[in-house]
Amino acid sequence: MAVWYFLKRIEISRRKERLKHLKSYRQKEQRYKQEALIAEKKIINLKNEKLKIEMIHQDKELANQTMDLIRKNKFLQKIKENLES
Repeated sequence: MAVWYFLKRIEISRRKERLKHLKSYRQKEQRYKQEALIAEKKIINLKNEKLKIEMIHQDKELANQTMDLIRKNKFLQKIKENLES
C-alpha cells in the first residue's frame, strides 16, 4: 500500500511538472505569436509608407511631364503662328 501511495505521488508530481512545462510553453508560444504580429504590422506600415512616398514621387513626375508638354505645345503654337504670319 505504501509503495502504491509513493508511486501515485510520483505520478502526480510528474503530471504537475508536465502541466507546468506545457503552460510555460504555451505562454512563450503566445508571446512569440504576438511579437510576430507586431513585427508584421510594422512591415505593413513601412510598406504603406514606401508606397505613399512612391505615389508622391510619381505625382510630381507626372506634373513635371505635364508642364513640359504644355511648354512644348506653347512653343510649337508660337512657331506655327510665326510661320502663318
